[in-house]
Amino acid sequence: MSEEIKDIESQKEDEEGYIAMHEHEGEGYNMEPEKRKAAVISDEEYIKNRVLNQRDWYDSKASINQKRYKQFKKWEIILAASIPVVISFSAMGVVENTDIITKISEVNGVKKSVSLLSLASIFQIIAATAGILLVIFSKVLELESYYKSWIEYRDMAEKIERERMLYVTRTEPYDEKNAYPLLVEKIEGLLAREIQKWKQIPKAQMQTELLDKAREAINKNLQTKLGK
Repeated sequence: MSEEIKDIESQKEDEEGYIAMHEHEGEGYNMEPEKRKAAVISDEEYIKNRVLNQRDWYDSKASINQKRYKQFKKWEIILAASIPVVISFSAMGVVENTDIITKISEVNGVKKSVSLLSLASIFQIIAATAGILLVIFSKVLELESYYKSWIEYRDMAEKIERERMLYVTRTEPYDEKNAYPLLVEKIEGLLAREIQKWKQIPKAQMQTELLDKAREAINKNLQTKLGK
């Protein structure tokens, strides 16, 4: 009789140990999921505090990158279109013969007006400045990858929203009893893959690549000017 009691107690201890070991695991491993100590949130709370929060964050980031990309691109187009026009103006006879700043100098008793700054020179300075700004804007777009970030953030926001809409409308695969755990698995999987993607390039490496690209752009620009 005592041996039977010991066997029962031993079996009970094994079950309690097994439950404690797998206390926070899924239903397939937990013999009594209702005894979990961690607070269980409802699907409504999860969607509000996690799904919508992440969707809005990615949506905001997409909008910011879209705005910055379009701003730089507009200025790039304006500068690229205006440079040939300004250069053409500087080559006009009227502009070349118009002096802005002059100086009176006397040579052998003869006073002569010497041009210090002509209208043509001003147009040439404007064209050169516009060319420098054009290179800067182009390289900023390349380095910051606003377009790529805009597309990636928008894609992520739409993926999260798609899963939410499928869930709230009870559309397949969220038309079964395990719909809520499946939603959590899908959303957290998307977020985990996104984090892993950003971790692939260390920050120090990113900074080094940006500096190398900046130096390359400066050297290329200098070589172009020296070649002229």
